[in-house]
Amino acid sequence: MLLLMSTSFFPWESVKETFLGNIQFPYRLHSYASLMIAATTSFILQQIVKGKDKRTRFLMYVGFLIICGINYVGVIQTINNKERINSAQYLRPNKNGNVQPLQPSNLYKVDKNNFHNIFQYSVTFGESDYYPKKAVNRYGVPEYVGKEGRIWQKMALINNKRKSVQPIGTPNNLTYFIKNNQVATIDLPVVAYSKTYVYINGRRSNYSFSKRGTVSVRVNSGN
Repeated sequence: MLLLMSTSFFPWESVKETFLGNIQFPYRLHSYASLMIAATTSFILQQIVKGKDKRTRFLMYVGFLIICGINYVGVIQTINNKERINSAQYLRPNKNGNVQPLQPSNLYKVDKNNFHNIFQYSVTFGESDYYPKKAVNRYGVPEYVGKEGRIWQKMALINNKRKSVQPIGTPNNLTYFIKNNQVATIDLPVVAYSKTYVYINGRRSNYSFSKRGTVSVRVNSGN
């Protein structure tokens, strides 16, 4: 059943309004199907080995271990390939000014010294997969233009006037420095989720969801 559900033969269109519709990539069900197949195969092999003499069982066990070891080494070598790792580019600041997509064919190195640079780029696939409905266009697909495009390009709206802003990024935190001389509504280019928290001058503040699904705050003059 899991194998069937991970293919296009399963009627996904008819269940998209149910909890099954929340499955983003059906092929992820392969992991559960693989687990079941592995358990079933182990039981079958155990039954085959059970009727053999001691020497034959020992040789079969050794053979199974060798096969598993070869598969494991093959996977590890692919991941830890030195040429592949050495080809990775150190992620440097984007001097272009506009948010640009990273090339999916390239590897990039990110550490504590260049972590903040990731906010100057976007990924080619999956950038807006988890955007709320307000933050995507009417086709429900990501673009580099339109409402979500302005979010990617770090375009804030201060009393509905556009202003390019650059955040300081740290793990699970974005800090914006915006000077304001009047009472204003600031719509930040940050997608708002249920567990999003906002602090203004170090104090926890309430926020609302803007028309484009982002964080909108009301600030006083001088904040």
